[in-house]
Amino acid sequence: MRDIQLLPLEVDALALIEADIESYCAKNEVKVGQSTKLVRDMAALWKKFALSVHADFPWISYLAINDASRMIIGTCAFKGNPNREKTVEIAYFTFPDHERKGYATAMAHALIQLALSQPDVPQVIAHTLPQTNASTRVLQNVGMKFVGDVIDPEDGPVWRWRYERTPQP
Repeated sequence: MRDIQLLPLEVDALALIEADIESYCAKNEVKVGQSTKLVRDMAALWKKFALSVHADFPWISYLAINDASRMIIGTCAFKGNPNREKTVEIAYFTFPDHERKGYATAMAHALIQLALSQPDVPQVIAHTLPQTNASTRVLQNVGMKFVGDVIDPEDGPVWRWRYERTPQP
């Protein structure tokens, strides 16, 4: 699995990326490469989302950084605070120049580990389009199990995947 670092994107960081991505990159010692517009656009979307769901840390969005090159390779997030069942949903997006290199799997794995490091979160879910694709392979690679078809209020028909905490003896 690829070595990545997740940089937290709280609302103030998202606003800085939108306004002055060069300052954000210098402050965090990261490079944006050819994805400047994409990173700005993603920051605007994540900021709007963060303000609408009022997510608490660590249930926020993150930039995924390649450890070796310090290049921003994608973004990932929790889709809000844990729900009534203490379940969180993950999402991830690899920038086009970095696809098919294992980064999506690394992001999904990192989010699952972060979620399960919280003692009151017993499971993590994810949704994909209802067909076999790159995202379904990513989720299988990180040990998520296919649960079935569901209707997501925002995305319509999707497949649900789940990763459950291993019970401790």
